[in-house]
Amino acid sequence: MKILYGIQGTGNGHIIKSSIIIKELKKRGHEIETIISNRTKENLLGMNVSEPFQCLKSLTFSINKGAINYISSIKNLTFKDFLNNVKKIDTSKYDLVISDFEPITAWAAKIQKKKAIGISHQNALLYKGVPKKKRDIIAQMVLRWYCPTDIPIGIHWSHFNQPILPPIIDEFPNDSEEEKNLILVYLNFEDPNQIVNVLKNFKNYLFKVYCSDSPTTFSSNIRWCKIDRKKFTNDLLKASGVICNSGFELPSECFSLNKRVLVKPLTNQMEQESNALAIEELNIGHTTTKLNTKVIGNWLQSDLRGYVPYKPVSETFAEWIESGDFNDLKSLFDESWS
Repeated sequence: MKILYGIQGTGNGHIIKSSIIIKELKKRGHEIETIISNRTKENLLGMNVSEPFQCLKSLTFSINKGAINYISSIKNLTFKDFLNNVKKIDTSKYDLVISDFEPITAWAAKIQKKKAIGISHQNALLYKGVPKKKRDIIAQMVLRWYCPTDIPIGIHWSHFNQPILPPIIDEFPNDSEEEKNLILVYLNFEDPNQIVNVLKNFKNYLFKVYCSDSPTTFSSNIRWCKIDRKKFTNDLLKASGVICNSGFELPSECFSLNKRVLVKPLTNQMEQESNALAIEELNIGHTTTKLNTKVIGNWLQSDLRGYVPYKPVSETFAEWIESGDFNDLKSLFDESWS
């Protein structure tokens, strides 16, 4: 098959997950062309994105100091660029469109009536029974219309008795020895100076912070690292705990590796605030709405680990794609959780 694969480029989680699926599909002989939105090629260094791909400008949200600013987002929406990019895509060249919360490919398929499969954590929030932040009309509209597909497949840490897949994550080697005082930090949307002000108080720990920006002040117990997937993974395997925003892919990797987790959801971001609720409900990690010395200190003393050994899903998903029976979702979900 020739497949057009759309990937949401905000953050790294969508790229990592989609790369796993694309690798499996290519291994089976399928031809994949990829569109990554809201990311430049320069900012993909170290992410090992498979060619061929192109980066396009799409709809996105403004984030400032760990919170989504809806007013600023509305002002900055570039509908003209988005619509132009949608019009450029000829979906008749492809047998199938797959979208990981990527709106250009999803809308091109919808307008041109090409079959489109959506596979993302965001889709899980469309189902009843999944922990969700209290009703948010704007967020609900975004979930339904930002990236519409014919078959929206959700992914989550539990199926919650709904048609939802387990996380799609890399299989990591388990031969790395954990370093008790090493803490991995990935808070790419937070103020770097605020991170320093909090973490500098814990001199007995080494914090490796992966972030696009750097602070104006530094501390000997905090090491700032450029985003690089290979180095990040090595540190993840060695770390005893991880502090991050409550996206989906990184916490999923932590749970599969039996790591301690502290997540801080982006304010006004329904997905992240809902993820924090799910972590609390499943009792697999700690959550906080603020990063301060007390919160970090209490978490460092805790040994709560939410170990969840997920079954590899990419092969099962690829086999389901190859079957062509897209109405048979039950067999896909049953096999994935068995």
